[in-house]
Amino acid sequence: MTTDIFMLRRRNAGPRRRRRAAISRALAILLICTPLHIVASDSTSPYGVHAHVTRHEYGQIARHAALWRQAGIQWVRTDFVLSFVESPSDQFDFSKPDRVVRTLDEADIGILGLLHDAPGLGAKREKDEEDLDRWLAFVEQTVERYKGRVGAWEIWNEPNLDQFWKAPDPSIYGKFLKATYKTIKSVDPNATVVFGATARGDWDFLERAAASSDGSFDVLAIHPYAHDDPVSPESYIPFVAGSLQNLLARADVGARPIWFTEWGWPTHFGRKGYTPKQQARYLVRGYILALHTGIERVFWYEFQDFSRTNERDRDSFGLVTFAGHKKPSFTAYQTLTKARPAAAKPINKPWQTGLVFHPAWRRSDGSTVHAIWELWGSPLSPRHMTVSIKGPITRAFDYLGEPVDLSVDENDRVTLALPPGSPLYIIGPSNIVIPQHP
Repeated sequence: MTTDIFMLRRRNAGPRRRRRAAISRALAILLICTPLHIVASDSTSPYGVHAHVTRHEYGQIARHAALWRQAGIQWVRTDFVLSFVESPSDQFDFSKPDRVVRTLDEADIGILGLLHDAPGLGAKREKDEEDLDRWLAFVEQTVERYKGRVGAWEIWNEPNLDQFWKAPDPSIYGKFLKATYKTIKSVDPNATVVFGATARGDWDFLERAAASSDGSFDVLAIHPYAHDDPVSPESYIPFVAGSLQNLLARADVGARPIWFTEWGWPTHFGRKGYTPKQQARYLVRGYILALHTGIERVFWYEFQDFSRTNERDRDSFGLVTFAGHKKPSFTAYQTLTKARPAAAKPINKPWQTGLVFHPAWRRSDGSTVHAIWELWGSPLSPRHMTVSIKGPITRAFDYLGEPVDLSVDENDRVTLALPPGSPLYIIGPSNIVIPQHP
């Protein structure tokens, strides 16, 4: 299998290269003359969402940006697709992504740009050097145009699936990633280059592609979906986090931050669908566990339901319905970002006792927050559990932000009512001791 296209040669591409250089010079003049507003693309916030704002959500981008701000979502992953911007004149029409970037810039929302195209393009990469030249021209002009406004670029979507990359091959993708990385860094050395997240834990593809790229990525990414198995966040998120860290070591590319650039649970009416409140509870538990086990940033897929019928899982991952109404998951996300702000730091202590999960973190204001939930019990009959606390409780509320009244007795104990899988936030105590046999 030849890989000559990954050597950045330009055989028989002289006219295309000259045209590309002319366009790049024009873009450079335009960007120099246009003041840039450097925004939250360098934010350390872990909270993101995928939104198709360059596609079917384009007409609602201003409204959605306001909702993201309201929910505490500070990063948006969206598509920058080669075939969407190509024009008959063999130049690129950036008018639609221009508006998207401008709107998110004004809203101080960071952008993870997903660079990709139709799967047929991926199928030709091993034999068609001009095809790679076309791709890198698109990458160069896109990154140059949005330098300083798009802080991170993800290279392709789920390249381990034939749906997105015909005949997936990790060594081919790794070399393709290396060529794309070099192009991006030559234009914007400060840009973050994200490995094209695989669908689920395709460990062999990830490891071989990472090694083949010679570490040409700043962030390792994955889409750890588990909605159709189905399994709870507790049953696999800690495993995924540890496995990815070990994988980086085996690939001999050094440590990298890890992002989940898509994940979620759908509320479709069909088989293996989740109720809106189940979706909300899984969102909270999943985010807390991911961040507590070392995942740096997580993008929920997706913001708006794709269809009003909700008959299929892929139509109903949204935080809002197709009509734009907020689901409980929107409220749960908003509550989470307030309880666990971007600068919060996990407290290093045991965070699971039996089927009770109790991670804690410290916020930048010095306050300690505990999240407690249990997997056992009936939704109609909450489990009552008595815990010991150290320090006063300043506030307690459930995963949807509803206040919870907790009374502490003379022995510094409090009885918690825990519906199964429903996180309870407690702010204030420096420590909460969970009984060994709750």
